[in-house]
Amino acid sequence: LFRVLTPALLRSLSTAPLPDDGLYSFLRLSEALGNRIESLGGLRDHPPALSSLARVLGSGRILGELLAQVPEEIASVAAEGAHLPGQPDRRARLLREATASLTWRSPSERLDGLRRFKRRVLVQTALDDISGRSPVSEVGKTLADVADACLHAALGETDFPFAVIGMGK
Repeated sequence: LFRVLTPALLRSLSTAPLPDDGLYSFLRLSEALGNRIESLGGLRDHPPALSSLARVLGSGRILGELLAQVPEEIASVAAEGAHLPGQPDRRARLLREATASLTWRSPSERLDGLRRFKRRVLVQTALDDISGRSPVSEVGKTLADVADACLHAALGETDFPFAVIGMGK
């Protein structure tokens, strides 16, 4: 399958902003997939999705790293357009999903579940941004809602004071 996908991916990566990062990310992604290469079948069956993957991976290392950590989200790239940004109940939906990512896990695995949820939503948001389906303002709102949902899910119903102090540029 890699023999079939690699030449087409390389052609698409040649037009990406960061083709070297895209190639590196593709190699990392293939390592993360291991024996589960059937995830790439959707890319073989849907050539425009392969171009989308090249655009995503060639946009910088962060998206490649996110995809390597949640390789099942390659299906989101193959099914581009399935995610609907800007849903009116997005914030509530994200909060429900973040909380659900914690509820069925053992206490030692809860934060891993929340990290997985965050990575999955970040990949979907990045796909919406890169494809132009979401304006920058919508992407910013989604990122803020994801952060809010992760905090609410992680803290739950706490009885102690809590503050978030943002420091940066």
